[in-house]
Amino acid sequence: MSLIWSVWPWLLVCGGGGYTKSNVARCWTYETAALLDRTLKEDIPPHDFYYEYYSDADYKLKVKPTLSIENLNTKQYLQNVKQQAGLHGSTPLLP
Repeated sequence: MSLIWSVWPWLLVCGGGGYTKSNVARCWTYETAALLDRTLKEDIPPHDFYYEYYSDADYKLKVKPTLSIENLNTKQYLQNVKQQAGLHGSTPLLP
């Protein structure tokens, strides 16, 4: 991430959708930590609502893909997002 931050001091991170309920919190927690150059423990502490949110017994941060989900974000759609966010034409789009 230090290389990315050295090139782009700001970054807009957008979700692509297609998440399963049990993976969305894990995914964004992991990605946010990566963006902040932080390492998180793999174990998720158990709590009263664990099964309601994560619906498995692993108690692990790592996302286990259950399906192959196609990325339906077209280049045109991403260009529109850039435009609406006020980003310049030279701002790269990273998959």
